[in-house]
Amino acid sequence: MKILLGVAAGFVLVGCGGSNSSWWPMEVGKEWTYVAKSGLNSSVEVFRVRSRVPVAGREGFEIVSDSGPSHLVWNDGKLLANRLAGTSFVPALPIYSDSSMVWKGTVETASGPRQASAEISTTDAEYKEATRTLPARKTTLTIGFKGEKRVLTYLYVRDLGLVQHEEFVGMSLVRSLLLTKGPAGSGR
Repeated sequence: MKILLGVAAGFVLVGCGGSNSSWWPMEVGKEWTYVAKSGLNSSVEVFRVRSRVPVAGREGFEIVSDSGPSHLVWNDGKLLANRLAGTSFVPALPIYSDSSMVWKGTVETASGPRQASAEISTTDAEYKEATRTLPARKTTLTIGFKGEKRVLTYLYVRDLGLVQHEEFVGMSLVRSLLLTKGPAGSGR
């Protein structure tokens, strides 16, 4: 089962009801380019903010990519996703939160709905580019289903957005995203 932000993975907003939208600022037309890896395969994936959509009772954004659409909104210090690629979450799943929290709900994939719970924590981190190191925030989401556990990490840089995403099943890295270009198309 692929859960990622399309994040997936793995993606994720300006003026959308939240205090931390600068950690992934969104506006229609903005794009980020990532190298996506899954197993031995690697590809370039562009995430584009296509439109505004309702998310968790607020106005959020739809991000489209080869992985599928994702629906995200900032609300009260949390980045909420009710859809990440081909996976839906009820209630919306926090993929960034100012404080540690627990989520319980339903995860629906092509194979059907499953009850799940997740522990979410965000810590200070660093993002290293070729010539500089930037302050970042890393969200770790440990999500459990009956008999299965996944760990998803999201690394955000203020005013840049999602710069890295990893998804693990057990100790195996099953999918990753690494920002190569972005954001573009914002008129900046």
